Amino acid sequence: MSEEDLLLWALRVRIRTFSERGDSALLLDSRGVAETIRLLELARLQFGDVPLNVAYIVASFHWCRHKAMPGGSRDDFEEAFEWFGAIARTEVALVPSELRGMIGQRWADEGRALFDRARSTGDLESLDTAVDALREAVHLLPSGHPDLPGYLSNLGGALGYRFDMRGRAQDVEEAITVGRQAVAAASAAHPRRAGYLQNLAVALHLRFEWHGRLSDLDTAIALGREALMVVPADSHWRPTIQGNLGMSLRSRFQQTGRMDELDEAIGLVRAAADSADPEARVGCLSGVAMTLQLRFEVSGQLDDLDEAIATSREVLAAIPPDHPDRISECSNLASALGKKFDRVGDISFIDEAISLCREVVTATPADDPNRIDLLSNLCISLRARFDRSDDLTEIDEAIALAREAVAAMPAGHTRRAGIFTSLGVCLRARSERTTDPGDASEAIAWARAAVDAAGADHAIRPNLLCNLSVALRHRFNLLRELSDLDQAIAAGRQSVEACRPGVIDRTRYISVLATGLKIRYEWQRQTADIDEATSLDREALAALPEGHSEQAIYLGNLSLALRAKFEGEQKWADLDEAITTARASVAAALLDHPVRAAMLSNLVAVLVARFEASARLSSRLVDIAEAVRAGRAAVAAMRPGHPWRVNVLVNLGIALRARSVWMGNSSDLADAVAGWQEAAVLRGGPSMERLTAAQQWAEVCASQQNWPEAADGYGVAVDLLPLVAWRGTTRATREQSLAGRGGLAAQAAAASIAADQHDRAIELLERGRSVLWSQSLETRSDLWRLQKVASGLAAKLAWIREQLDRSVDPARLN
Repeated sequence: MSEEDLLLWALRVRIRTFSERGDSALLLDSRGVAETIRLLELARLQFGDVPLNVAYIVASFHWCRHKAMPGGSRDDFEEAFEWFGAIARTEVALVPSELRGMIGQRWADEGRALFDRARSTGDLESLDTAVDALREAVHLLPSGHPDLPGYLSNLGGALGYRFDMRGRAQDVEEAITVGRQAVAAASAAHPRRAGYLQNLAVALHLRFEWHGRLSDLDTAIALGREALMVVPADSHWRPTIQGNLGMSLRSRFQQTGRMDELDEAIGLVRAAADSADPEARVGCLSGVAMTLQLRFEVSGQLDDLDEAIATSREVLAAIPPDHPDRISECSNLASALGKKFDRVGDISFIDEAISLCREVVTATPADDPNRIDLLSNLCISLRARFDRSDDLTEIDEAIALAREAVAAMPAGHTRRAGIFTSLGVCLRARSERTTDPGDASEAIAWARAAVDAAGADHAIRPNLLCNLSVALRHRFNLLRELSDLDQAIAAGRQSVEACRPGVIDRTRYISVLATGLKIRYEWQRQTADIDEATSLDREALAALPEGHSEQAIYLGNLSLALRAKFEGEQKWADLDEAITTARASVAAALLDHPVRAAMLSNLVAVLVARFEASARLSSRLVDIAEAVRAGRAAVAAMRPGHPWRVNVLVNLGIALRARSVWMGNSSDLADAVAGWQEAAVLRGGPSMERLTAAQQWAEVCASQQNWPEAADGYGVAVDLLPLVAWRGTTRATREQSLAGRGGLAAQAAAASIAADQHDRAIELLERGRSVLWSQSLETRSDLWRLQKVASGLAAKLAWIREQLDRSVDPARLN
C-alpha cells in the first residue's frame, strides 16, 4: 500500500470514529493535521493539483474537527470552508447542508463586488467572473432557500448587463429565465420583491430592443408599475424603478405615438433625478436628456432640445474621464447636438458632435464590443455634415467607418440591422452626389440585408423597409429602370402597413411612399398613383408637428403632387394650392440649408406652370417675375458642381425663356442659354435633365439662327443620348427615355450644316442614328445578360462607361 493510500485510510478512520461513535480523540490528535498536510503534498507532487477524493477527505476532516471542539475551531472551519467551496463547484451533493448557504453567500458577495467593479471600470473579465460566481451561488442553494430569490435576481442583472455590453443573445434569454424564477420564488410580501420585479423588467426591455417584440415591452412596463406600487416611498430602489419605467414608456411611445405615455415618462425620469442620491442621479439625468430629446423630435419645441443638451452636458461634467458610462453619454450628447444642427443649421453643433464621437472611438479599444456602435454613431454624424458641406472626403470616411463596424461585428450581433443600415445610407448619400450606380446597388444590397437581419416582427422593420424604398428609388433616378421604382413603391407600402398608427416615424414612411407614386405617375400617367400620392402627402403634412425641421420638405412634396395633379386634370384650385404650398415650403426652409434651393426651384416650376396656363395679363406678369427671382435665388443657394444644380438651372432657364418670349427681353434669353450650357455639361448631374438643358440651349440658338451655338448644343445632346438610354436597362425603359428624341440627330445635323460644319453634321447624324438603331435592333445584349446574373457589377460597368461618355469636348463650347 502506498503512503498516500495509508494516509487516506488513517484519515477516514479518524472521521468515521467521530461521526459513528462520537469519539473525538483520534480526530483531535495533532497527528491528524500532519497527515492532511502530508497527503496534500503527495497529491500535488503526483497530480499537480488536488484530486476530488483527497479534497473531500481533507475538507471532511477539518469540518468534523471543528464540530468536535467545544465552541468550534476557527482554523478548522476556515480550512473546511475553503475546501468544500472548491468541491461545491463540481459536486454540490458532497457539501454539508450547513455550509451551502454560507458558501453561496460568499460567492454571491464576490459576484456582486465584481459586478460593481465591471460597471464602474468596464472590465469585461470581471463581468464574466461575476456572472460565473453568481451562477454558482444560485446552483448551490436548494429550492425554497430564503436567499435564492436574491441570488437569482442578482444573476439576472449581471447577465442583462453583459448582454448590453457584448450582445450575446443567450445572456438576455437566461436573464429573463432567472428573473422570472426570482419573482416566482419571492412572496408578495417579500421586502425585496420590488427589486426582483425591476430586474426582470430591465431584462425584458433589453430583449425588446433586440427582437422588437412589443409584448416584451408591455410586460416590462406592467412589471415596472407593479414594482413602483410595492416599493416603499423612502426606498433607495424607488428612483431606479421610476427611471427605468420612464425609459420603457419612452420606448413604447416610439411604437404607439401616445403622447400621454411620453409625458408620463418625462415625469417619472424627472422624479427619479430629483430623489436619487448623488451617484444614482447621474444615470437618472441621462434618462431625462434622452426623453426630452425624443419629445423634441415629436413637438419640434426647441426648449426641450436645449434642456436635453444642457442636461447631457451636466451628466458629462459629473462623470470621470475614465468612467465607462462616459462613452454612452458622449454619444447621447452628440445625438442631441446633431438634432440641433438639423434644426438651426449652425455648423458648430455638428462639429462638436463629430468631435465627441471621435473622442469615444479613440478611447475605446479595438476589441471592445461597444466600438461597433460608436463607429456607427461617428459615421452618422459625418454623413449629416456631408449633407451640408458636400465634402466627399467626409462621406468617404463615413463609409470606411461603417465598413469597419460591419467587419468587426460578430455573427448574430443583436444590432446588425442598424449597422447594415448605416453603411447603406452612406453609400446612397455618396451615390446621390457622384451618381455612381455601383454605390447605389450596394446600398440596396445592405438595405435588403438589414431587413432580413431584423426579422418579420421587429419594431424597426418599417424603418428598414422605408430605407430600402429610398435606395431603390434613388437607383431608379440614376438608371430609369421601372422595376426599381415598382419595388421601391412596394417596399414603401410595406413600411406604412407594418407601422402602427401614431408612431412618430410613420409620417416619413407615408411621405416616402407618396414620392415614389408621384415619380411613377410622371412616367406612366396612372391617375390612381397621383391621387394616392396627393392624399398621402396631405396625411403626412397634417401629422407633422408645427415647426418640425422637415416641414419644408413635406410642404414641397405636397406642392409637387398638386402640380402633377393639375397637369393631368387642369383644375386651377390644384395649381393655386401648389403655389401657396411651395411658398410655404420656401419660408420653412433654413436660409443656408441645401434643401432651400430645391424648394425655390419647385416654386419656379409651379409659377411658370400658372404663367403658361393663365390668360390674365397682370397675374401672369407677377407670376413670371416671382419665378425668375426665385430661380436666381435657387441658383445662388446651390453650390457650383452639385448634381442638384442641373435641375435648378433648367427651371430658371425655362422661366427666363418664358419671360423673354412674353416681354421680348433678349438678356433673359441669353441668361437662360448660359444656364443651360452650364447644366448640360455638369459632370455628375442627372443625364435626363442634362439632355433637356442641351436641347433647350440648342433650340433657342437655332431660333435665333445662331447656328454654331445651336450645333454645339445639339452635339452635347447627342453625346448624352447613350447615358439616357444605356444598355443596362430594359428595352421598355430605354424606349420611354428616348420618346420624343427621334429627330434629335437630324436636328443636330441640320444645325451643323447651317453652321457650315459638314463633317460634323455627318458625324452627329451617324452617332445619333447609331444610338437609336441600336435600341431598335438590340433585344438582348451582353450587358443585359450581365445585369441578370450580377447586377452590382453591371451597374459599376455602366457607371464607368458613363464617366467616359461625360467627357464633353470643350472645343464645342468655343
